Amino acid sequence: MAGIPGNPLGYARDVADGNAPFTVFQLKSMTENELRKMLANLNMVLREIRQAGVAQNDIDGMRRRAQKFQRLNSAVMLVEHHARNLRIRL
Repeated sequence: MAGIPGNPLGYARDVADGNAPFTVFQLKSMTENELRKMLANLNMVLREIRQAGVAQNDIDGMRRRAQKFQRLNSAVMLVEHHARNLRIRL
């Protein structure tokens, strides 16, 4: 992928952990297929996080999980908005 370095699934996991930025500048260099692939990988990581359980008394774990959701949902919104502006159907 031109806009995403390395493995898209690994990059989506890095975005969730906060180790890698996800910006509009990266989206501009991506093709339609790359946008679809990135969106699919972001959604896969979202499902992984939903499936992973957190103990109710683990406050830090719940906070980290919520931050991952927030980062991934922001990335999904960026991809969808960029595709909508380019009139790309995802």
